[in-house]
Amino acid sequence: NVFRGSEDIRPHLPDESIMFDEVNDGFIEMMKRIFDEPLATKACSYPRMLETLNQFEATLDKVQKSLNDYLEKKRQTFPRFYFLSNDDLLEILGQARDPELVQKHIKKCFEGVKNMELQPPSQNRRWECIGLIAPDGEKVKLTAAVKLEGPVEVWLGSVEKGMLTSLRAILVKCHNMNMTPKVRKEKWVKEFAGQLLIT
Repeated sequence: NVFRGSEDIRPHLPDESIMFDEVNDGFIEMMKRIFDEPLATKACSYPRMLETLNQFEATLDKVQKSLNDYLEKKRQTFPRFYFLSNDDLLEILGQARDPELVQKHIKKCFEGVKNMELQPPSQNRRWECIGLIAPDGEKVKLTAAVKLEGPVEVWLGSVEKGMLTSLRAILVKCHNMNMTPKVRKEKWVKEFAGQLLIT
């Protein structure tokens, strides 16, 4: 559940969180009354039950619309979120403080990237991304570590920029080595990432 399981999302949608809590509490109370009454005809004849359920549905529709608007803002900030379903995006936003839990969705955001190579936090440091790992195990080190702090869409954007900067720098090295006549091609092929060799 979005509002029950994630304290990261509730502050961004405070009114919707309150509305959801009211519906949730009211529905639980209604279900308790139904559970206590063994006869379905009596359980369902509770005064204004249909009207209350219709109000719950209308409130949940408002909450859903606000939640969709919130997710759209996140997608506009980091467009690669458009590759994810709402459920996946909500899971990422709910686990934004722990990059290890966000890892399983990285391959959906970045084609050819299975995982980020992470450096865990220490005394004066936060989580950092120091490289990227392809599905075949090939690794590319980032030229500068990227701090994974703040909103997830911001640090994923920083990872993307770090990836582009690093690949650009490594491509220059790859090209220069290829143009050096004394370098054997076998060494050149093994030293650089496959994507750069093809380029």
